[in-house]
Amino acid sequence: MITVFSCSNRPGNKTFPFASAYADILRMHTTDVIGLLDFKTLDPEFLHDLMYDSANQTLQIRDYQDRYLSQSNKWVFVIPEYNGSFPGILKLFIDACSIRNYKETFNKKKAALIGVSDGRSGNIRGLEHFSGVLNHMGTIVYPDRLPVSQISKLLNGNFGVSDQETLLLLEKHAISFLDF
Repeated sequence: MITVFSCSNRPGNKTFPFASAYADILRMHTTDVIGLLDFKTLDPEFLHDLMYDSANQTLQIRDYQDRYLSQSNKWVFVIPEYNGSFPGILKLFIDACSIRNYKETFNKKKAALIGVSDGRSGNIRGLEHFSGVLNHMGTIVYPDRLPVSQISKLLNGNFGVSDQETLLLLEKHAISFLDF
């Protein structure tokens, strides 16, 4: 299983169209099950101090960890730029899911990172920051990080990725990641 994460819980964010497009591309090129987790769907209970207590974590946190992280052998994180790095909700998600079965969840898994921003750098700094977090946890980060810039210009009126050059870049990246 490969899971694609849309790493923003902000309403109306521009991250999800890119995560969704990437998941669709993966489905065209593999028979693996492709999961897609939109952080907008994370339950508010997720933000509770019991997330750090493995014996009392909510069943929902356990379900997220089991369904989207533990059962997957590869992950794709589509990460928007928030204040020159990655969103706090992504760090919170990783922290909550690292309390139980740490090694089984993170060690030797493979992750691809795609940065999205309206600026010129495509969140390259945030991708670097998050790579360090994943490396620390024993996750193997695919070296071909993909920064996507000026994303508002790449979306159509239906909030889908319409720029053909960008879709081709996403496809090339996905095909290469499948071989990783």
